[in-house]
Amino acid sequence: MLIYELVYRNIIEIESDISDVLQDGDYSIKLEHLERDRHLILRRLKEKDKVQIDIPYFFMYHYASVLGVFTEHLNHAFLPDEIWSWQNWEKFIADFITSRINMIDVLNKEKLLKLGNFFCGSGSNVTLGQLINFGSVEIYELNHQFPCLNLSAKEEKTAVLKPGYIIINGYSAPFADIFFLVDEPDPILIAIQCRLKKNLLNLKTIEDEHKRNANISHKME
Repeated sequence: MLIYELVYRNIIEIESDISDVLQDGDYSIKLEHLERDRHLILRRLKEKDKVQIDIPYFFMYHYASVLGVFTEHLNHAFLPDEIWSWQNWEKFIADFITSRINMIDVLNKEKLLKLGNFFCGSGSNVTLGQLINFGSVEIYELNHQFPCLNLSAKEEKTAVLKPGYIIINGYSAPFADIFFLVDEPDPILIAIQCRLKKNLLNLKTIEDEHKRNANISHKME
């Protein structure tokens, strides 16, 4: 389906050729023609003969509403009068990651992707170059602070530390705000620290968070 493909390339930031032809059943159309009709913006990449698809939010909102790609919480995040708290920010991050992963599943795309496709610029080239098999996931909000043995979650659900679960940690937990496990080809626990800051993020803050998570990780071994 054409809309799925466009949203997928936009969300995953897939580099495309301007002459790419996309299929929608028996109908086909070039990317450059879609740009001409103002359905999307093709952003030219420097030093590459490639483009990335940018979909204006007005169109993305309607595409996502029809496809059911995003949660209602994620849609509301872009409304001008939305009031944000740090809990909203954590849910936004979890929803966004979940939507990107589930989009791969819906489109039957190759699930073995580089970690850097999801978390651009968040680590070394070695880390971001690792191949991860991303399967469909569901969000669980813990009632307690992980690390702990009790993984009971809101809405009377129970999380499990295995692939398929994206977990939002309990209030003021010493470990990451969001974490999830992937085990193909190798087991990796991905931990995400969410920061809703009005000021610029500095290196000391990043180092402090890294040390705190590292200390907790050692206690879990």
